[in-house]
Amino acid sequence: RMKATAEGGAAEPPSWGRCIPQPRPPLALPPTWAQPPQRFDSPKTPPKRPSHIWHSKLSPAQSKRPHALILAPTRELTEQVATSIQAYAAHTELKTLAVYGGVSQRPQTDALTQGVDILVATPGRLLDLIKQKKLSLYDVEYLVIDEADRLLDMGFIEDVDHVAAKMPEKLQMLVFSATIPEKLKPFLKKYMENPIKIRVLYINNDLL
Repeated sequence: RMKATAEGGAAEPPSWGRCIPQPRPPLALPPTWAQPPQRFDSPKTPPKRPSHIWHSKLSPAQSKRPHALILAPTRELTEQVATSIQAYAAHTELKTLAVYGGVSQRPQTDALTQGVDILVATPGRLLDLIKQKKLSLYDVEYLVIDEADRLLDMGFIEDVDHVAAKMPEKLQMLVFSATIPEKLKPFLKKYMENPIKIRVLYINNDLL
């Protein structure tokens, strides 16, 4: 990971690096500014959990179903996150796939049949694939909800709720959100028990 990070010219991750590992589910509030900070994706393993997806020797043949799911509100963000993960996982065997609406499903379903370790998706397309039995979340151990407040604003939080309800009970959930609106709190309370809240602030370009 550090080799790929250095090759990409990125610094050590701010919010992601502080979220993983944590003994309780992290709720991260990154800083908001006109130019958002670079997204970071850190393949560290939470404590007392098997390192199924983060192990560099993982072979897709072990399971064709995804072990990690990242939900994002837009196609553009989904593509950005997937591209970032692919760059940082360049020296591993992890397979990453982005799925979203507005395009043909065929390339996405074909890629799913080949095996995926990390799936980045918009909620609508993800639910379509599940309903069509093209995708199973049975093996997912890590669920990341990115820009939760935007998902709420765009009317997707109910879809996210449907997805989360289909997940295995024992999984690590991480939520990233610039703000925590009142309407988002019932969802967080439903799925996150006593989460660790991590707020990342910048003062004079210094990370706090």
